[in-house]
Amino acid sequence: MRLLMLWGLGILLPLLVGCGGGDGNGPSPVDNQPPQVSGTLVRISPSPQETGPVVNLPFTGGVVQLVATVTDPSGVQEVILLLERDGQVIEQQPLTPDAAGQVTAQKTLPPTELQDQRYTFRLQVRDRLNNSGNVVIGIAIVRSPLSGLTPPPPPF
Repeated sequence: MRLLMLWGLGILLPLLVGCGGGDGNGPSPVDNQPPQVSGTLVRISPSPQETGPVVNLPFTGGVVQLVATVTDPSGVQEVILLLERDGQVIEQQPLTPDAAGQVTAQKTLPPTELQDQRYTFRLQVRDRLNNSGNVVIGIAIVRSPLSGLTPPPPPF
């Protein structure tokens, strides 16, 4: 009888050890995606305030604020604001997310005269597993005083 019990235990023990742990859904998913980013631009000045993916400023320039949320299941390691003009990076600024993942930055854009100036607000993000990405939050356009104007009619 003892021999039969030992034999049965010898068969059941490896089966029981192999069943331990897990939630029954297989292995945990691997995080191989960059952080999720959502945001907008806000024209702070001049008044009135304007919010959206594209904000317009008069030729005198003004202040634009970026407001974004950056989240990742592995944790956010790095957020860098890239301010671009005409496709060239003119400024880089590291941003630190708060506990909810929100980042903000204000930029004063200079006046323009002859042509519109387009400023792209881009976030370069990286999580703790080194998954990275670039997301355009919005574009601010400093309008030339000449944009949208039609020339006066010729004198008669």
